[in-house]
Amino acid sequence: PVIALTEWKPTVSLGCMQSSLDVNKKVCGEKGVSLVRRKSGGQAVYLDEDYLVFSMVGKPDMFPKDLDLLRKYFCQILIDLIQKENIPAEFYPMSNIVIRDGERFRTLGNSGQFITEQAVFMQGSIRVSLNNLDAMLDVLRINGHPLQQYRKSIKEILASVNDYNPHLTKEGLKKDFLGLISRKYGISFSKSELTKDEINKNKELSAQSQVMDEPHYKPMGICYLCLNGRSLVPEIDDLLHYEAHGSEDITTKMREVA
Repeated sequence: PVIALTEWKPTVSLGCMQSSLDVNKKVCGEKGVSLVRRKSGGQAVYLDEDYLVFSMVGKPDMFPKDLDLLRKYFCQILIDLIQKENIPAEFYPMSNIVIRDGERFRTLGNSGQFITEQAVFMQGSIRVSLNNLDAMLDVLRINGHPLQQYRKSIKEILASVNDYNPHLTKEGLKKDFLGLISRKYGISFSKSELTKDEINKNKELSAQSQVMDEPHYKPMGICYLCLNGRSLVPEIDDLLHYEAHGSEDITTKMREVA
């Protein structure tokens, strides 16, 4: 088993079948923001020094085989991590970490996975702070539409760890995460650097990482701004026709999960 705890330079990560209409490629180039397409599906994610990313790789028999259970399993590890710091995080399907303030939801993190017969790869991020909101909104789009004009409403639904515990650091979170995993599995980890072969493979993959669209790719929106396919920001409802438009209320769904 391998755990990678990573901090990112400004990057937009698109889902494996997501149209690049959900990102401003021109601004990414001008501002030096990396653009990648990940192996897992889902919506666009922006990552930078405000975020901490947790990754785990292991044999399939280490994890739940049901995909819905696997999503909840990994999110719950991250939730357990921050609940320890009195942060009232909850799981929201399919793979979100949220804060519920009465009837209002704020997104704090999310996860994704890539599964083969040999291994399961899981990755999740937690927003530690929200210092670079403008940078995020400059490079993200929804179906080609810019987002800066919705800044106030978007900020209201984005939670961060430091909102609840301003003294909690990324280094502290990393240490606590490793301790939690060690206790959960009864194992210990040794720290190591990337090998030369791994570094070369990284460079090889990076050279192939041009983000190109296929005809069947579709705009899917931004991961942080919707739950269960429904927008959390009413002003952007018309920018993307979410699948769950008109479906059951988010609050009702959350009560069922609880």
